[in-house]
Amino acid sequence: MSRGADRAEASRRLTSSGPNQIASASRSGVPAQVWEQLRDPMILVLLLAAALTLGTGDRPDTVVILRSWR
Repeated sequence: MSRGADRAEASRRLTSSGPNQIASASRSGVPAQVWEQLRDPMILVLLLAAALTLGTGDRPDTVVILRSWR
């Protein structure tokens, strides 16, 4: 009883699909993470809502809105 692919099949799969490896996770710094979040439209809506509530002097609501941004 044979287990797995023979050499020819393994070579064919390696050529067509590439090596069986997990891609390494890229490590991005804090500025890159902030930029990624700012590209999300919902984050922009939350920041606008926080700015408006802060402008009306409603600090507790501003804190609640900003705490939801994680």
